[in-house]
Amino acid sequence: GTPPQTKSPSKTVTPVYGRARSSPMKSNSQPSAQHSRSRKRAGTVVKKKVKWWVYLVRCRGGAIYTGIATDVERRVGEHNAGTGSKALRGQLPVKLIYFEKSRNRSAAQRREAEIKRWPSAKKLVLAGLS
Repeated sequence: GTPPQTKSPSKTVTPVYGRARSSPMKSNSQPSAQHSRSRKRAGTVVKKKVKWWVYLVRCRGGAIYTGIATDVERRVGEHNAGTGSKALRGQLPVKLIYFEKSRNRSAAQRREAEIKRWPSAKKLVLAGLS
């Protein structure tokens, strides 16, 4: 006899890289789980706006710490619980003395860097404490 013949696939499968796209015929598609912060409306993606804040806290020893957060109350709570910045863990508790809203994360980071370069006296003036 002749050796058994193996069937070869009739077509070659080519890997597709990148994000999978839905068929243009589907109109009721839901956003995927990884893009849950976006909503589709009339063919456009509307992203949820995240508010960023720059804040100043005064430490137990009088030092002033500058940071950024999307939720200032939560962040100050994290600092006081010891789960926030490692730099503050030996200087607890902290007290919020000032906060301001920023346009976006980038603007908040630039403002934080600017304020961190200031002397403590200027930070206290900004907070209205001097």
